[in-house]
Amino acid sequence: MFRMLAAALIVALLASCTARVDGPSVRVKPATVEIDSGNDGGFCPPGQAKKGRC
Repeated sequence: MFRMLAAALIVALLASCTARVDGPSVRVKPATVEIDSGNDGGFCPPGQAKKGRC
């Protein structure tokens, strides 16, 4: 009788256990766009340097 009561108590204690798992947090940074022509503004179209516009 004692074993049945102990087993029932253990089952009741284990049945009341719960586990709660939160989902992962995700952070997304906005994309940055950089356009680099690679010439640092030193490009002068043909003919413009002769006209003094560069």
